[in-house]
Amino acid sequence: MSYNYTTLLDQWEDLPTVKVRYTDDETGWAKQLAPDCVCIANLPWADDLFLYDICTLDRPTDPEEWPQVGEVLQQYYRQRALVRCEDAETQAGALLAHYRAFCAEMRARDCAVEGSVSGAAQVQGPGDCDLAAQVQAAAQVAGLTVTRVEVTARDEDDDEPPGAS
Repeated sequence: MSYNYTTLLDQWEDLPTVKVRYTDDETGWAKQLAPDCVCIANLPWADDLFLYDICTLDRPTDPEEWPQVGEVLQQYYRQRALVRCEDAETQAGALLAHYRAFCAEMRARDCAVEGSVSGAAQVQGPGDCDLAAQVQAAAQVAGLTVTRVEVTARDEDDDEPPGAS
């Protein structure tokens, strides 16, 4: 089954949220699409998972354990950047305002951001953009100084599942 991301994201708030295990060391949230299928609902740090990935869901035999995310069936984002920003301002609230502006700029560029205002963030974006350039441009608009951007992409050998953006 292939999911249409426009429809899925329009219905996002109405979908049930479930706590899942991404890896042995990381848990997070997903939106339930079917009994054995979820859509990742936050930015995992696991190398092979991205926000909005549609995955199989393996239910544990022990009801006290969280279900395990399985195979990625469909992908939305294709690359991630680890970003470090200089803490340029120490004035109370100023850095937070710049960081929020940076997040808004990245969302306007069809990217997702997760991190903290302590100067580090993870950005995920589509495969057809220069993610490092998008990060630099958004940071400039937001008044942040980027000191480092490390971009990695999903393996080029991975076939993009149908319906991916």
